[in-house]
Amino acid sequence: MNGTELDQQYLVIKKRSTSELFDLTLAVVRSDGLRVLFWLAVFAVPLALINHVLVSRLCDQILLLDPEDGDWSFMYVISVLALSVVEVPFASSLSIIYLGKRVFSAGGIPKTGEILLAWIEAIPQLILFTVLLVPLVMFYECMPEIVALERSPLFARRKDQITTFRRLRNFHRDRFGEQFVMLYPILLFGVMLVPGLLLVIFYLFYLCVGPTSGHFFVALTTSLTIWIFFFFLIVFHFLRYLDMRIEREGWDVELVFRAERSRSVQ
Repeated sequence: MNGTELDQQYLVIKKRSTSELFDLTLAVVRSDGLRVLFWLAVFAVPLALINHVLVSRLCDQILLLDPEDGDWSFMYVISVLALSVVEVPFASSLSIIYLGKRVFSAGGIPKTGEILLAWIEAIPQLILFTVLLVPLVMFYECMPEIVALERSPLFARRKDQITTFRRLRNFHRDRFGEQFVMLYPILLFGVMLVPGLLLVIFYLFYLCVGPTSGHFFVALTTSLTIWIFFFFLIVFHFLRYLDMRIEREGWDVELVFRAERSRSVQ
């Protein structure tokens, strides 16, 4: 997030409470939700199709479950949810980069080429951390944001250079318990959001198709609900990452000084 106009911020960089973060999440979704959803869909749509093929084969050919039986639906939902949780750190990379650039683009929307170029530059470490080493997210919750946005080198060329591993350790030091505490408001948010999403999806299908049932409807509803929930969660977690940077590093004060220095140089 090395924006050139550090004083032209789309979001005010300041410390916020958890309730304020949820309020700001809804505000960002209202203003930039379609763009964030587009960048998420670039990976979410193909991954949802792959998950459907894999889990359907697991239920039909390996576990030999009847698609008309409730066990098939239960196993399908649990399996797709598990796969999606593993995939979301990588699938969210483009939307995180968009949000990171949007923070310092109060005068306009980040360009598509700018976002893609930043993603290409980050792709080696994204594959390493969010694909090959994805279990580390359990210990370093802001790993996707740090890898996608901060671009720390993987190996230190100088003794004082901060690598990605060191950055992750320093940023999350003494926060392991806090990560579990934050699960409560996130789960509570999911309990309120998911039933509403299901009602909207059911109602839209009823209006467009009529009464529906069967394993195809279960598959489509599951993927839509999971990824739309992740869409809200990605926005919230990005804002939480900014909040953690402010608390840990005094980032709001740093940005003020950097902006003043940029103006004085000009």
